[in-house]
Amino acid sequence: MNKLVSLLLAGLFVCGSGVARDVTSFNTGWQFKKGPFSADAMKAASQWEGKWETVEIPHTWNARDMQIRYNNFYEGVGYYKKNFFCPGDLKDKRVFLRFEGVGACSEVYVNGRLAGTHKGGYSAFVVEIGPSLKPGSDNEIVVKADNQSRPDVIPVNHVL
Repeated sequence: MNKLVSLLLAGLFVCGSGVARDVTSFNTGWQFKKGPFSADAMKAASQWEGKWETVEIPHTWNARDMQIRYNNFYEGVGYYKKNFFCPGDLKDKRVFLRFEGVGACSEVYVNGRLAGTHKGGYSAFVVEIGPSLKPGSDNEIVVKADNQSRPDVIPVNHVL
């Protein structure tokens, strides 16, 4: 089975009193950077500041190298980030990001604060981000995706 790493984001959900749910697409305006990244924090920081690729979600970073090097493609970390203005009327509302899939392990950060994690490449999940948002201000979402083969995360894509 081929291993694809993709970030699929269906939308931003807002729940509050009087309104069951408001769904907004959140798929445009993302930046992407693929590793490998140095384990040394100082070296990794310099890599982080380099050039980012503009992408739209859904996005698959292994689409090309998997076609060229069967079973010898990049496995590791890639980052997605997006800056957006959060309207002031979202103050005190429950706000969620719904992902249709991030392969295979992910961490979601809002303004530098870990909002949630997920393991499992092909399953949808939701992360509540409201407590980390700054309504009426610019906010940054960062999603760390790691497609490294792991025996404890389905799908297991390599024979171990």
